[in-house]
Amino acid sequence: MSQHMRYGRGTVKVDLAEDGCRGILQPTLPPPIANPNEAITRCLDDPVGSKPLSQIVAGRRKVVVVIPDVTRGEAIQVYLPPLLRYLERHGAGRENVTILTATGAHRTHSDAEREALVGAEAAHGWTVADHDPDSGNDDLEPLDEATPFAVDKRAVESDCLILAGVVSYHYCAGFGGGRKLIAPGLCSRATVQALHRRTLANIDAEGRWRSRTGVLRGNPFHEILERAALRLKPAFALNVALSWDR
Repeated sequence: MSQHMRYGRGTVKVDLAEDGCRGILQPTLPPPIANPNEAITRCLDDPVGSKPLSQIVAGRRKVVVVIPDVTRGEAIQVYLPPLLRYLERHGAGRENVTILTATGAHRTHSDAEREALVGAEAAHGWTVADHDPDSGNDDLEPLDEATPFAVDKRAVESDCLILAGVVSYHYCAGFGGGRKLIAPGLCSRATVQALHRRTLANIDAEGRWRSRTGVLRGNPFHEILERAALRLKPAFALNVALSWDR
């Protein structure tokens, strides 16, 4: 039997022996939202555990929207445009907003990659910038004696920090999204390296790594990322979950 498996931006065909395959396991997921624009706007107006975003951005002049980079950039063109339109309607216009890609220690984007990531309208009509792990970072109080904490100056100096990303399984942090956009996404190279060393620490009583997929409680990597992100006091988080086929 043949199966097509995701690989990069496409798929590869894999031939499996009929007698060696007992079945294909797939998750049971709800159907995708029919109108993402309406759903996102509704969530911004009536979020979980927060005031409406319209109240949060009122009067703010240095809004920073943090998004994933191209390595984790699925669906940004779905959720970023309604977020930007919402901000503009509620007084956070293009002159007040910077879209900052959380590249961590990854390379920066080419112009073509940046446009493909956020869409032509955002790329050419808004301020879009990449984080640089080697410059433009403010040194803050260390997270502990082994972990320096330097973060992108634009995020530190913002008066409204908004995180917009995808919640997904992460092989070390338990789940992606949220706090990972700040740490390691906006951190200096030295901080990124120190944070990732936490993934090599602590094995539980059953001999498994505590830093592993789908585990938050007792996960030392998740815990230090969360502690780091809370230092910057993000004002709002928009998290989306993707369908099985993206």
